Amino acid sequence: MRELCFEKDGMKIYGHLHLPEGKGPFPCVIICHGYGASLEDHEYYAECMEKEGIAAYCFDFIGGGPAVKSEGTMFEMSVLSETEDLLTVMDAIRELEETDENNLFLMGGSQGGFVITEAAHRRPGQIRGLIPLYPAYVIYDYVKRIVPDMENIPEILTVLGMETGCRYAKDALSFDIYDHMDYPGPVMIIHGTADELVPLSYSEKALGIFENASLVKIPGAGHGFYNDDEKRVARLAIEFVRKHTRQP
Repeated sequence: MRELCFEKDGMKIYGHLHLPEGKGPFPCVIICHGYGASLEDHEYYAECMEKEGIAAYCFDFIGGGPAVKSEGTMFEMSVLSETEDLLTVMDAIRELEETDENNLFLMGGSQGGFVITEAAHRRPGQIRGLIPLYPAYVIYDYVKRIVPDMENIPEILTVLGMETGCRYAKDALSFDIYDHMDYPGPVMIIHGTADELVPLSYSEKALGIFENASLVKIPGAGHGFYNDDEKRVARLAIEFVRKHTRQP
């Protein structure tokens, strides 16, 4: 693993690049964390992929959470700012000699799953496949509950116990992510059956909209995967990448 940083609008995006042994270019998975979290949340998956001949890049969104090493604050962050962060990272990763630009996959947990879905809507031809984990397709409904009046959005919002800015609400309510599920490539959604923060029904709805999607239900798992569930999800992700990697 090596630290690898990029820049967007003069602000640093901090990340870790995991490269397998041997000669590339390797298929690569860009892994996105959830709201208020950091790259450390999903680095286990990157470590597993590295051992199996797959490159992986985990990064912190600009202002993505209180512990991120990227620049910015949570008052500047939204699902659309994070989408722009991800597109910046995609452009940079595709230029690396060690990564195969024809085999770039996106993986993301919770809000990261929402963000990779929006990125695939914007750049479908650059992405080989999507792996949303308990994706937060609930965001529109959630924000609508805490900000019922679009004309009177407070400057500071408390979302999941953390303060963010009015941009978060404005961007979240500016579109319906289900209208943007037009990515034609393979999608493997993985979601716990006991998720109380993002009910499984939101992924079940997405399953009926994506053109080429599957839904793996993890029995008894909540909003996040741990221990044996996390190991299973790592295996599923590796199998998905192998299955859909385009051979030269």
